Amino acid sequence: MEGGWGGDGGFADGPASDSSLSKNGASDANEGWEVDFGDEDQVRKHFYIDERPLYTYNSVSCIRKDHVHVGVPLVGPKSPPRGTLLVMDSRSPDCNHKAQISTGHLHGRDLLHYGHFTFKMRLAHAMEDTQLRLMRADPEDVAPNAMSCFALYTNTTEHNEIAACFRASQPDHLSLSFFVGKGVDGDKIHLKRQTMPKNVSAEFHDFSILWEQDKIVFAVDDETIWTPDYPTLPWEPMTLRLILRPFNSPSKYEGKAQVAIGSVKYRPVE
Repeated sequence: MEGGWGGDGGFADGPASDSSLSKNGASDANEGWEVDFGDEDQVRKHFYIDERPLYTYNSVSCIRKDHVHVGVPLVGPKSPPRGTLLVMDSRSPDCNHKAQISTGHLHGRDLLHYGHFTFKMRLAHAMEDTQLRLMRADPEDVAPNAMSCFALYTNTTEHNEIAACFRASQPDHLSLSFFVGKGVDGDKIHLKRQTMPKNVSAEFHDFSILWEQDKIVFAVDDETIWTPDYPTLPWEPMTLRLILRPFNSPSKYEGKAQVAIGSVKYRPVE
């Protein structure tokens, strides 16, 4: 089982290994793209919407298609008019592995290399009801064990990963990390827990990762928050992951949460 995603667990199962994806995935991957998450055709062109068990070091949950709501109206501070909601609740956790929690999850189709990735998202926050069309005004109503991440990941040859994760129980922190694999440094996690000036899930932000051969830059709303200093950085082509899941072990149900996604943009760099 691979580790990762901000030191809070790792991806252990999926619809397809990265080695089974073409380097182009969707036809225009090498030219870059921007996905409007209010448009279901665009989302499905670049991301799988699948069902399966999800095992991580610290949590067990059941990924369900009916917990991914594409092209729905969004409300809340700085939100686009429409987008996609990933949902976490206790409805139908029937993946036959004793999960108490069902969640939405998106796995990129494209195998991507160096580039600039921008995620217009509202990280794990509270929701109004099981129809998930409205958001509560009180951010403290979110499930305390909710975690959301955006990540680049592969385990084809070496475990390469670049991730940013957010825990609802620590609303003014982001966990930023990368891995370069067992053959390089024993699959050590390189981690920075960054304190932010306010609750980063209270509204939409532009989160970005610049990934080059000799540089990684994490930024929020165009403000750099971490540039790691390490001689070896991830080099393998990777796929995108947009994640909402519990972080605790055992994964007991502690309430509902959702992640809202407005758009994801990829621009390749040399």
